[in-house]
Amino acid sequence: MLPFYQASLTRGEDPAFLKTLLESLWVKCNDIVLLRSSSSARYFAGFPTGYTALLGGLSETGRSAVNVLSFLALDAYQNVRLPQPNLGVRVNELIDRPFLHKTAETIRLGTGIPQIFNDEVVVPAFLNRGVSLEDARDYAVVGCVELSIPGRTYGLHDIAMFNLLKVMEIVMLENEGNPDISWDGLIQQIREKTRYYIKLMVEGSNICDLGHRDQAPVPLLSSFIQDCALHGKDITEGGARYNFSGVQGIGIANLSGLPACAQGDGLRPAAHELRRADSGPQGQFPDAGRRENPRPAWFTALKNMATISDEVDNISADLFALLL
Repeated sequence: MLPFYQASLTRGEDPAFLKTLLESLWVKCNDIVLLRSSSSARYFAGFPTGYTALLGGLSETGRSAVNVLSFLALDAYQNVRLPQPNLGVRVNELIDRPFLHKTAETIRLGTGIPQIFNDEVVVPAFLNRGVSLEDARDYAVVGCVELSIPGRTYGLHDIAMFNLLKVMEIVMLENEGNPDISWDGLIQQIREKTRYYIKLMVEGSNICDLGHRDQAPVPLLSSFIQDCALHGKDITEGGARYNFSGVQGIGIANLSGLPACAQGDGLRPAAHELRRADSGPQGQFPDAGRRENPRPAWFTALKNMATISDEVDNISADLFALLL
């Protein structure tokens, strides 16, 4: 958009009018997906089209990419304050401090926009997956937070949703009535069960990938992806420069917080109740009429420990590493 903006200024267009045009574009982005299958519409009818725009970041030579349009985009959003487009800001050690302050000012509105993406983490992560440095510096976001290299990637984002908290629930159910379960043992079982379901997820994702290749090629999308024409392949057949399967890992905060909270000093009675509790879907506790329900104590402790305990962070890193 920047070349068009600069050309308009060169022709003498009023900057205030150009800002109004950008605000109108932001309003237009709040369309909804109009055509869905009947099975999909049951769950996603009325869903927004999901435009995402990243501001800031790095140029291909590694310099700050913040420009006048970066500021204007946030100014326009502050006036519109609609949920689309899903604006994000790429931050790094070179980011212009005035733009960083503008970003913080926008976040302070409380709308949840813009999101923050850390170049110091994302760029090395792409390099680790074989992406060139120039391409890694040019990353963007698809949908919500799915990272991609625009015009060069087949990400197959959301191919699978892996619910880590569900793994814990399954382990708890399997240990219902087990008086000898320890928290170290619980975490170990969660690790083993996570590895097991990851294996199944990979197998299922591979089947899905092959199904897209054989039954659902996308020639229109492929025409917008570099290297597809060069290789003579549809994007679903591996024609893009980079090919990934975009798995989503969710539930890590709750999964790591619950065991840590029950280990906390002064919470041994609550941990003891957890070992004796009926872990069924109804969340019923034994002797409910004669004993205080321990759940409020857990929730209070979880809130406190999530902000002050390194142990929570350690459990999160350990378990989340299984997905990486």
